[in-house]
Amino acid sequence: MKVYIAHPLRADSTFEALLNVWSALRWACRALREGHRPRVTHWLAIPGILNPFDRADDELARAYGLAELRDCDIVWVCGPRVSAGMQVEIDLAERLGIPVRVMEGDA
Repeated sequence: MKVYIAHPLRADSTFEALLNVWSALRWACRALREGHRPRVTHWLAIPGILNPFDRADDELARAYGLAELRDCDIVWVCGPRVSAGMQVEIDLAERLGIPVRVMEGDA
């Protein structure tokens, strides 16, 4: 199955943002170990290509992530909270009939 990993990335501190990235990648590793094909949130899928501080680049990255989500079989909601961006992903998955699974605990 193609699994979209919905996880918060932005944070109030650099340290917290790095923890979010690490956690999202751990969930992707879990999906891979379970025999799935993980798709990670937009900024992890295309690092170094776009500038996350540029509004146009950020919108382009979000569109890329949503396009990836459309091609997935399930969305895993991971992490300590549901961010605004994640809520957009969840809403899209529900509109498209893609199952959404809230993952508990750590990867």
